[in-house]
Amino acid sequence: FVTFIHTTIRFLGPAFLVPVTLGLIFFPVTLILLSKIEQDWRPVPLIALSLGALFLIHATTAAVLGFVLVVNLLMYLALFRFSGQRLLPALSCILLVPVSALAIYLWNPDLFLNQVKDILGPGMMPLPPIWYPLPQLGYILLALFILGAGFVVGKGGWRNYALLISTAVLLFFVEAYRHWFRAGPEIVYERGWLYVMLFMALIAGSGLGGLRQWGLGFFRGRRWGIALTYLVLIVIVAFALVQRMDGYKDEYYYYIIDSDTYHDFKFVREHIDQGSVALIDPYLAWGFVPISGKYAYVALAYPFGTEWAREVRGILTSGARNTDWLVENNIDIVYSYKSFQLYNPDLVEVY
Repeated sequence: FVTFIHTTIRFLGPAFLVPVTLGLIFFPVTLILLSKIEQDWRPVPLIALSLGALFLIHATTAAVLGFVLVVNLLMYLALFRFSGQRLLPALSCILLVPVSALAIYLWNPDLFLNQVKDILGPGMMPLPPIWYPLPQLGYILLALFILGAGFVVGKGGWRNYALLISTAVLLFFVEAYRHWFRAGPEIVYERGWLYVMLFMALIAGSGLGGLRQWGLGFFRGRRWGIALTYLVLIVIVAFALVQRMDGYKDEYYYYIIDSDTYHDFKFVREHIDQGSVALIDPYLAWGFVPISGKYAYVALAYPFGTEWAREVRGILTSGARNTDWLVENNIDIVYSYKSFQLYNPDLVEVY
């Protein structure tokens, strides 16, 4: 079910070989290693190595994995009956998050500070909000997720409770971030749906496993009952896969501008002088330049040019009132996208 995680140009996903997607592998690996700390301390250095490597690959994913690690270990300390000798691995794992961060800082302070800056994110989200991501997983997988959550609660244990708590907290954050508050790093919202979908897929898998156990127990070892159970499971997975693939066929992976914006850019190409420079949303500038044949003041290529991009969005948000700034930077065109209204009497509307 992990392959069901949605992929778009908006928040990436398994179809793109990018750092955040590679970082998703570390979550199940770390959870497996955590399950071994009940026996000894040997997983501790492997978890530390995973955290350090992940920080170098994608710092935001490392921060979220650190949160999941702390939740798991707190549940371990609270619910697992251990001797005093087994307390040390858990406590040492909790210390891995700050210790790993300190080790990377001592190794390369500039890299560490740049990664932390990326996690904190800019003051304005460069991409549009994600409104309805959960239906993209498919309603069958969502049903299996709900069923799996019930099975997980029924099984109990610190690992199961930690998995549910981590999923619930991340799901609440990404759902509530745009609707009720904007607290915390925006990059966690930007990439948070991938982590949520990963955990939901894992829990959905547990739901499928629970159905298997229930079916085998219900038929009590009868061969026809076992065959029927596995047949039903295959049908469920097949229908879930078909539903998921049907959702993918309508996905525009590189759909940056809509048709109205395309015609705006085409008008600029046909009616505006060559060599003109446009002040335009840096996100839309990638489509503006090849379609219109004109220059854009700045196009956002994260993490490069983010300061200029914030400056441009600030000017557009204020209505492009500063004529002196426009003249000083040789701006000939100001493109007002749907979310920006211009309030400058010195500008002449042409389209």
